[in-house]
Amino acid sequence: MGERNPYSKQNGPKTSSPPHIAECIKTMKEGSSILRYSFKNWVKTKTLTLNKDADSISYSPSKKTVTNIKPNVVQIINIKEVRSGYRTAVFAGHKDSLPDREKRAFSLIINERGDTWDFVADSTELSDIWIRGLSHLMDVDTDADEDVWVRKVFVRADKDRDERVTLKEMTDLLKKLNIKLEKSVTYNLFHEIAKRSEKSNRKATYLTEDEFMEFYSKLTQRKDIDEVFGMYSNNQFMDLDVIRRFLVSAQKWSDVSKETCLQVVQSYEKKPHNIANGLLSLTGFRCFLLSNACNIFNQSHLRVYQDMSQPLSHYFIASSHNTYLTQDQLMGPSSVEAYIRAIMLGCRCLELDLWDGVDGEPIVYHGHTLTSKIAVRDILEAVSHYAFRISQYPLILSFENHCSVPVQRKIARYINQYLSDWLCTEPPVTGFLDSPEKLRMKIIIKGKGSKPSILDDDNVINVSDEDEAAEIDDVNIQNEMAGKKGKKKIAVAPELASLFYLRGAKFQGFKHAVSEYTADRISSLNEDKALQLLNQNAKEFTASNASRLVRIYPAGRRTASDNYNPVALWTVGCQIVALNYQTRCLEMQLNEARFRDNGGCGFILKPEALTRPGSSYDPGRVSRKHARTLHLRVIAGHELPKPNNSEKGEVIDPYVRIQVHGVPKDLDEVQTKVVNNNGFNPVWEEEFDFVVSMPSLAILRLAVYDYDKRSGDDFICQYALPFTSIEQGYSHVKMRTRAAEEIDRCLIFVYTRID
Repeated sequence: MGERNPYSKQNGPKTSSPPHIAECIKTMKEGSSILRYSFKNWVKTKTLTLNKDADSISYSPSKKTVTNIKPNVVQIINIKEVRSGYRTAVFAGHKDSLPDREKRAFSLIINERGDTWDFVADSTELSDIWIRGLSHLMDVDTDADEDVWVRKVFVRADKDRDERVTLKEMTDLLKKLNIKLEKSVTYNLFHEIAKRSEKSNRKATYLTEDEFMEFYSKLTQRKDIDEVFGMYSNNQFMDLDVIRRFLVSAQKWSDVSKETCLQVVQSYEKKPHNIANGLLSLTGFRCFLLSNACNIFNQSHLRVYQDMSQPLSHYFIASSHNTYLTQDQLMGPSSVEAYIRAIMLGCRCLELDLWDGVDGEPIVYHGHTLTSKIAVRDILEAVSHYAFRISQYPLILSFENHCSVPVQRKIARYINQYLSDWLCTEPPVTGFLDSPEKLRMKIIIKGKGSKPSILDDDNVINVSDEDEAAEIDDVNIQNEMAGKKGKKKIAVAPELASLFYLRGAKFQGFKHAVSEYTADRISSLNEDKALQLLNQNAKEFTASNASRLVRIYPAGRRTASDNYNPVALWTVGCQIVALNYQTRCLEMQLNEARFRDNGGCGFILKPEALTRPGSSYDPGRVSRKHARTLHLRVIAGHELPKPNNSEKGEVIDPYVRIQVHGVPKDLDEVQTKVVNNNGFNPVWEEEFDFVVSMPSLAILRLAVYDYDKRSGDDFICQYALPFTSIEQGYSHVKMRTRAAEEIDRCLIFVYTRID
């Protein structure tokens, strides 16, 4: 709902790339002999190469090896991080045999699962070339230029590499691109262009690269954009006055000056003559509408803009449950990489389940299960490297402690070894928690046990054991726990307890939490208990959450690491709503949407109704006195993929499902008609209205499905964003996967207006 104008003075100039990037790219394209390390405990010499289009890299056996083995390839767009040094699980597995070459080592994190390619270069200069070059390419949109992208499509279609495309190759390509045309349409357009060739004695059996560009251009004409352009222009150009009228009336931009309109022309117009005369052509207008200047998400919300000086209890905090797990809750692997991935996704509350290892070292795993075990020391070292990569606001480590006192003392030593520079252990001196701003660049630990008066070996603290794993809906675990009568007590080492900033406390009612617990006490509730409390007394729940922290975690029955819907618990102000970050699902998409706001810093300021003392707010009784109405016109789609991004299978029959998530009164779901046999450029042209009574808690989600009356509809893509981050006007919604990763060139064209 912001007033967009990306050319306002607060948006500074972009920084240029380092001058030696061109040399890096040149070296990378020539290929480099390099050592690759693997989980299988082998080290082999490979040739690492950047392809000629600079959009993918591959490694193959060393140049010295004669072989026909196909190289391994990864697209640049799929590289999540370039990491220097020995800081992956693969290198950890080689720690006993690794030479002292850490400055030459680097790893590529290549998908949302955290898979890695791990290399050691011959020199620090070579590793620096690859690290700098790949980091640059990851920041560059190599497909931003339409002509460059279409030429890549031509190469893709030219299977026999003869620099021409036959009718059969064209037909195969169209099917892969999700385009279904009548054979006669494809044939006529193909031959119309082929026959116009000036070459003598040529049969109309193929298209050259330039002819292919023309074919593709005619095929992809955007009638939806043409119509918008025609509404405002003389059908040839937009002058500065027309551009201003469009920006103000359609796009709802504020402070639109002549200079603003000139900047639009200079940024998006292709022809120098038009730029000199302040004119925007249809091509330039199309580029403008496809740019982030017309993104449906308010680009100013990609920076921290909210008040960060309020108590910690006034914020929603991005939080992970059993952060170490990468799959299910019973038998899946645990990984240090899962902590890194959660942090890089903006998570600010990580969970560690602490147990004694067989060698007296502290470990993390899901107690009573067959999940694998990882060293606490490795986790803390990873946290020390990544804690503030994405956000400078506090990182919370939530401890569930099952360790013996001697092992706890080791944990305390490791914390001081790795985290002492950032550790905050002093509780607030006022009746309120410190603010995210005051806790900037601080790591705070949540654990059970009061602060010791003296650090003495005999001064242990006895507390009731927190064992969330005991709630798991599994027969073997329940039988094990049934044999243990009574509530187990655990002794907490004073050295560890002295490091806690937040202290776990048993929930004994809302009034008790406010009157008896200090601000640094925090209760943990499973989702079932929390929803029960919400249904029984939402008003008191909200009032308690205004000054006291609460942590919610998934019920024990969610052994597959599925998630509960966090939105309902946000509506009563629950701050730490912990989800299984490893699972691709609707609930994580809503979580990603909520925390993309405010610069992705992991802290979202709650609306005033949820923090104001004496507020009468109840999510089930919200008035529509101050409601906003969203008018959403779903116009068309562009380059929608097939299910699971496959190139095989039939062309899809897409429709769009639109949902509003928020307080009960705002919940809504509608869908467009189905467009048959067109995933490339389906047109819906449908309008919907949504009345939203609590915009600050609402999330809008658009999802595309492939209609299939026989086996059920297949998910294609989705996009979700906070209602308060919706921009008005014409926008291209950049659609995402289940894992909330952007899909290249996959768009939904919409028009929005908010009254």
